[in-house]
Amino acid sequence: MTLIERDELPSAPHGRATVPQDRHLHMLMARGANEFENLFPGLLTDMVAAGVPMLENRPDCIYFAAAGHALGTGHTLRKEFTAYVPSRPHLEWQLRRRVLELDNVEIVRGLVIEPRFEPTTQTVSGVLVAPPRRRWC
Repeated sequence: MTLIERDELPSAPHGRATVPQDRHLHMLMARGANEFENLFPGLLTDMVAAGVPMLENRPDCIYFAAAGHALGTGHTLRKEFTAYVPSRPHLEWQLRRRVLELDNVEIVRGLVIEPRFEPTTQTVSGVLVAPPRRRWC
């Protein structure tokens, strides 16, 4: 599988100007966290070891407020709940490292100009790719 990426990818969890909401915190809720962990064992442990906050089902942790909006009421939830609050660059970096360890995946720099659509099968059969632009200072 070839992934086309328009940016030069950082080797550490750093932001990219072309990524929307790059500087916002992102909450990885319990179900999503479990799905990622099933696909990439060790992901959650590595994120916590790197300093990503983890919210557990405890009244002192489940209250989370940002910009006047609160998540939770201080009461214990009925079911176990664990969420993670990584930055988007950190989550992307952790996932990208693991995806690149797969034998059949590569990332190439380029810009998708136009998808090639097969109307009879209603599928994308390829893409037209332009090389990345170089910036001259």
